[in-house]
Amino acid sequence: MGPTDDSNSDVGNGINAPVPTPAPTADPTVGTDPTTPSDPTRASSPETSVPEQSPALEQSSVPEPILAPEPTPDPVIASTVTIPAGTTGEGGEWSLLQEKVQAWINDNQLSVLWQQVKLPAQILIALIVLILVLQVYSGILRTIAAVPLAPGLLELAGIVAVANFSVRRLVKSNERKKVFQTVQDRWSQFAGR
Repeated sequence: MGPTDDSNSDVGNGINAPVPTPAPTADPTVGTDPTTPSDPTRASSPETSVPEQSPALEQSSVPEPILAPEPTPDPVIASTVTIPAGTTGEGGEWSLLQEKVQAWINDNQLSVLWQQVKLPAQILIALIVLILVLQVYSGILRTIAAVPLAPGLLELAGIVAVANFSVRRLVKSNERKKVFQTVQDRWSQFAGR
């Protein structure tokens, strides 16, 4: 809390007690006893006297706010660039950008940049497509798995299809050679060899 343990302490709580000030009256005879003579030279009695507050006391009762020092600007942001506006009324920034892009295209730096970025861009695009295909595929599998008996029936259908293919194409040696030759031809077409 504060430096003192007294919870009612005004100093410890940071609260200044307000000093009541009486409202001033325009006529000194108002609110006085009519039986007493009103003599302006005579001092008023202690019952009706109003103690006057000194201006220094009133000013000291109001605490002055503590101002934080102004933060210093970041040196990276402190510098500014001034670009004069063009005579076309569109602003100087747009025409400056157009000139930079036009000079960059005219210097044929675009094709050089594309040659440098081509392989990483292709890899990045392939990864994005792969992630999207896997998300769609996993969504389909989750949907099928949510249907009762569907995963077991699909597994059984797959086993029957593999058994049927094996009995028809892999039992006889001449059929087996045709299957292996077909697989090799397709691989060489895919690999480009």
